[in-house]
Amino acid sequence: QAEVPSGDISGAGPSAMTSNATWFMDAAAQGGGTPAGTGKVITQGLFAQPEDVRPGWMKGRSQAEVCEIVTRSICEAVEASYVVKEYLDQERAKGRKFDDIYTEVQPYLERISRPLDDATAAELVDPRFTEGTTTFQEEAARREARRSEAPHRKLNAYPPAPQL
Repeated sequence: QAEVPSGDISGAGPSAMTSNATWFMDAAAQGGGTPAGTGKVITQGLFAQPEDVRPGWMKGRSQAEVCEIVTRSICEAVEASYVVKEYLDQERAKGRKFDDIYTEVQPYLERISRPLDDATAAELVDPRFTEGTTTFQEEAARREARRSEAPHRKLNAYPPAPQL
């Protein structure tokens, strides 16, 4: 069983991260390399912990709901990394320095890397856990609305860097 760090997905504190820095890669390997499999391994690790040391955002949530939150969190982080890499590549092709581009995307990377808390977990909850069953079209519309409002989708809104 992979040790779940307290500093990132679980949100319980930094101490476990220093004792096992490869916890996520271990969970990904055990989960078959997919976000859903990795989420399931992490969720099992979280539920294996005593209730008093589990992250607060888990309280009152079923194992299926926690797994959905963890899986969506993983998917958002992976998507964000691709979007930032694509943006970095585009801007580097224009001749901009890496440090200048990184300064621009750093606030977004910090935001997407924050530990889960009650508010963040609530944003990631699949509606079927809170609102009953939704249709595929409703879910697709909700997902597209969230994507269009995501900060990383607005990185290209900046004016091009001046050419010297």
